[in-house]
Amino acid sequence: MQFYTTEYVAGMLVKKNLGMVMATLENASRQSRQMVLEALGEKAEDMGANAVVGVRFDSGGAEITAYGTALNLIPRDVEFGR
Repeated sequence: MQFYTTEYVAGMLVKKNLGMVMATLENASRQSRQMVLEALGEKAEDMGANAVVGVRFDSGGAEITAYGTALNLIPRDVEFGR
C-alpha cells in the first residue's frame, strides 16, 4: 500500500475512486502512527485500493486517527497503451 499526503500522484491515473477510508487507534503510544497507517492500509486494501491519497492524522487524548481517500491507481502510460 502506498500512502501520499498530496491529493494526486504524478505519473498515475485514478482507475477508481473508492472513497474515504479511516482508521482509529486507541491507547496511542510511540508506534501509533505506524500502527494506524497499517490499519488504514488494511481497510483500503479491503476496499480494493492500492493507494491512499490526502493522508492526514488527528490525535486527541489517547487516540490517533488517520484518514484519506482510497484509490486504485494505474501508471499513466498503461491507460494510453504505451
